[in-house]
Amino acid sequence: AHRPSPSQVVLAVGGSGPVADVRIKTPRPSASGRLVDTATGSSPAAVMASSELRSAPGTAGADTGAAAAQRAPGSPPPSHARQMRPDMLASTPVHVSVKFSYLSSERMWHEKHSGLYNLAAVILVAGNIRMALENALKYGLRSGGRMVSFLTFGNPNIPLALCYPIMLLMVLLSLVSELAAYRFLLIERSIYTQLTKQRDLSSADAVASLARRASVAEWLVFLSNIANTTAAIGVPWAVIYNTKAEPAEAIVLILLACILWMKLVSYHHVCWDLRRCRRAAGYAFVEATGAETAGSRRIRTATSGESRAPSRSASGDAVSAASCSLDDRSPSDDATGRTPSGGEGGEGDDAASAYAGLCGYERGTPSTPAEWALLRYPENLTLSNLAYFAAAPTLTYQVNYPRTEKIRLKWLGRRVFELAIVLTAMVLLVNQYIFPAVHNSMRPLQEMDWLHLCERVLRLALPNTYVWLCMFYSLFHLWLNILAELLRFGDREFYKDWWNASTVGEYWRLWNMPVHKWLLRHVYFPSIRLGCSKMVSMVLVFVVSAFFHELLLGVPLHMVRFWAFTGIMLQVPLIIISEKIKRRLNSDQWGNIMFWLSFCIVGQPVCTLIYYHDYMKINGGL
Repeated sequence: AHRPSPSQVVLAVGGSGPVADVRIKTPRPSASGRLVDTATGSSPAAVMASSELRSAPGTAGADTGAAAAQRAPGSPPPSHARQMRPDMLASTPVHVSVKFSYLSSERMWHEKHSGLYNLAAVILVAGNIRMALENALKYGLRSGGRMVSFLTFGNPNIPLALCYPIMLLMVLLSLVSELAAYRFLLIERSIYTQLTKQRDLSSADAVASLARRASVAEWLVFLSNIANTTAAIGVPWAVIYNTKAEPAEAIVLILLACILWMKLVSYHHVCWDLRRCRRAAGYAFVEATGAETAGSRRIRTATSGESRAPSRSASGDAVSAASCSLDDRSPSDDATGRTPSGGEGGEGDDAASAYAGLCGYERGTPSTPAEWALLRYPENLTLSNLAYFAAAPTLTYQVNYPRTEKIRLKWLGRRVFELAIVLTAMVLLVNQYIFPAVHNSMRPLQEMDWLHLCERVLRLALPNTYVWLCMFYSLFHLWLNILAELLRFGDREFYKDWWNASTVGEYWRLWNMPVHKWLLRHVYFPSIRLGCSKMVSMVLVFVVSAFFHELLLGVPLHMVRFWAFTGIMLQVPLIIISEKIKRRLNSDQWGNIMFWLSFCIVGQPVCTLIYYHDYMKINGGL
């Protein structure tokens, strides 16, 4: 068996980079007085050179692999593999190469710092425990009263409960409106057939002659949809504003009303785009039988959980079709009403014209998986299809959605349990920290004591950030995923890594993906197609966002102060400033720090204090 020499020393320096894997053998004096290695007979310089070669990229571990290959089976590994500390002579060198300190910029990013992370976590936990104990000793356990009042006679929240059936009625009226629009399309198709057969008109001339009739029909449908969607959000608004409804119940109602309004706008906009594509393609794929037979069967298949593909018709669903979707068509397509084709001529045009008129993710389009693409217009004009969209965790309508195979009950149970825990933590944080901190800040705010006011804002910043993060996790990760799992909704990218945002604009693109996609599809790109510049379109997007933020806060609190509207509109100059800082410093870190400071340390605490002050002043609390 191999036994190492007592004078052999192995010094292993851990880590990576320029100081990795340095091993030194202890030298001994030779007969001539020169120091040589006990194992190799080399001088210390040669030993150091060989160690540098082993630490060089691509050479580390090469000699170890060769030694392992030459070692006989069953023989023990070399001494350094056992991590034994051999003896050191007085003359053993210990400084044998250039090394950097662990926290130097040349080395710290290549090393492991889990201990420092653990220290930061311990300090954070200890600090929060101290704050919790101080809060408990000062205020005790605050229940905060009933978060949601029961529906009893004389309760001011009863009118709010009556708004929910009215909102469901608006959903039914939206379906009736789209069925009427489809009936107009069938009448146009009948006239189009007569024009092309009896008068020998070309397809383009027949479509042009029907343009005025189509425009009148679409305007009638548009006015009907405007009235319906306005009522969907106007009725809850009026009920809340003219009653003494409590803020918590009012916020829930107005939030659901805003979501329903955005969904109905998307539903009508997409159906209009589908009809536009059918007209532009010479009324192709307008089935006279409607969605009463095949369409209903396919919708029932989609909602029942089966993933089988629909039967292909003889007209050739398998042929690659041109897709003109509301998201990806160019501005010229919307202006001229033309459908994209396969190319400049030849076979590409023939294949595209065979299915021109189909829009993105309808059955028969080339990029749509057959497993879940079961429908195409007008087969989607059914109550079950609209009800699925109304309940789905998305604000943007499309004929078909990606679907998962089954519902994972164990996974669903874990998410429900997490949701209960996070919501309980939010209630405790609001009652124990937010309310006392905000209430104690009223006197410095009234006296305009800036020093004490800054202290109160900083005191409120930490619990406010905790509540905000809990809200994000419970809503965007837990609740939307629970809905998606119950409905087998496939696309679950409800947010992206907004915490790494290097600019304020990047945060708004990553934070709330359902709203971001809705604004892109129904506000930003339509504005671009109408001739607006990108800057004007972006400002319009923030105007819409600011309006809904003010609506969600001002209406339930029975006051409109435009603080939330102003805060959202201030994001536009912040976006420009953060973009310039990023370009000037060529770094993402400063933009990320600016984002956290503007949102969590300054923006949200100040907005909370202002709204609470005005609410208490109106209701006689100050």
